[in-house]
Amino acid sequence: MGKNRKERFLKIATNYLGENSNHEAGSVNDTIIPTLPRPDSNARLTHRLLSFAGYAIFLFMTLITFALSLPGQETSILKKAQVALRNQNYQEVIRLCEPYLDQHPEDVDLAFILAQAQAFSGNYEEALKVCNRILNQVPEHHDALLLKARVLIWSGRSDVARPVLEALVKKNPDDIETCLELGRVEEISGHLNKAENIYLTILNRNLPPQLKAEVFVRLNRIYQKRGDLEKARAYLVQAIQLDPENKGYKKEMENLTEKRVGQGAVVNSKKAEIWVQYRSDDYSDQSNAFSSERLFFLYRPSSGLTIIPKLAHTRYFNRTDYQFGLEMYPKLWKDAYAYLDLNYATPANSLPRTSWLLEIYQHIYRGLEGSLGYWRMHFLATDVSVYIGSLGYYFKDYYFYLRGYYTPEVAGKNFSWVAQGRKYFGSENYFYLSFGSGSRPFEISNVGDLIFIKSTLFGAGFNFYLQSHWKLEGHFSLIKEKDGPRRTTVSLTGGYRF
Repeated sequence: MGKNRKERFLKIATNYLGENSNHEAGSVNDTIIPTLPRPDSNARLTHRLLSFAGYAIFLFMTLITFALSLPGQETSILKKAQVALRNQNYQEVIRLCEPYLDQHPEDVDLAFILAQAQAFSGNYEEALKVCNRILNQVPEHHDALLLKARVLIWSGRSDVARPVLEALVKKNPDDIETCLELGRVEEISGHLNKAENIYLTILNRNLPPQLKAEVFVRLNRIYQKRGDLEKARAYLVQAIQLDPENKGYKKEMENLTEKRVGQGAVVNSKKAEIWVQYRSDDYSDQSNAFSSERLFFLYRPSSGLTIIPKLAHTRYFNRTDYQFGLEMYPKLWKDAYAYLDLNYATPANSLPRTSWLLEIYQHIYRGLEGSLGYWRMHFLATDVSVYIGSLGYYFKDYYFYLRGYYTPEVAGKNFSWVAQGRKYFGSENYFYLSFGSGSRPFEISNVGDLIFIKSTLFGAGFNFYLQSHWKLEGHFSLIKEKDGPRRTTVSLTGGYRF
């Protein structure tokens, strides 16, 4: 069997080497027994190393691409959210931020953008939740604390916002934004003196023009609340001079102009005034026919009520009367107030024994106001009723009104009207011109006024407060009765504001 195995092996080897082999069959000792072909060991190792390196590089690049994609995604969302916030597209900010923050709650920068969008959308509770989430991670996050305080103010919780702002001011007293918000809290809470002190302190710092204008507007609003429209307007003028392109400030000036009250209503922060008035009526056929001296005490117990007790001594063709009266200007509802005038005279020779007038003024739209009223007078000889209506319009520093009177009684049953234009120099100081026509285009003051049936009126006057305390008011009118006498009226009023 060994011999046969050897012969088979030699046969295989011979076939492998080929017919041209120099080796002789049968010479076992001299015969080279080749091995079967196999891959080189170095090549095989190199192949395996290259394969491993390829897989490693592929895996490494995949990991790098994934890692780099995360900051890129965050940056992309952050930029898109910032743009949407600047464009006031708050719903887009919310759509971008909320899904990302669900996966990455640690991103406080994006969370603060979301908090602003929620706040500016009026979603105050959601905004507070986001602010609190930021503060849980970064308790000293200044912007989140300030936004939280603002949201609390906007949602009517200024008392809760106060300690937050006070802590921020204590930590950084030079932070203007925080001081402004603290001033707003005091203003809303009715602590006007505290708010004013905060704003005046801010003005002492080196502020850019627009921020300084904002402080002036805040001071203007304080003085509006106090009822001192003169000083309020002065601050607002300074704000507009610093920031003339601000449409909000111009709108504020329009609103301030609309707050001017017509027909003698007095608005100022001072609580008390005293006036003395002298009036003389001269007829073309009779001089010094009527004269009066009047004393007025003005008292303002609150910003919603002004009362004016008054005394008068009159002479009409040497017949003397004494009159006691009370005027009131109560605020009624939004943009509305009333004028009430009550009088009693004795012995009522020329004045009505009793008289009362009630007129209600209502702001209608953008500087336009109207009024309706009723006036009842009881003279010894007759009773007189007058229905009153007016329409007035404020335009910048001007005020124009048309006032109508209708008397249904037999004594001068007719309609009359008077138009007046005023030029204001501040909220109270003005000059005016008047023109009227009809039965009695003026306020009836004595029985002599009832003789007018068809007349024409020309009038002019002024009202000024000097150095904010001294009052000076003058009036002149000329009334021409058709086929009748001409009456000239002159009155002068002086007073002092406490």
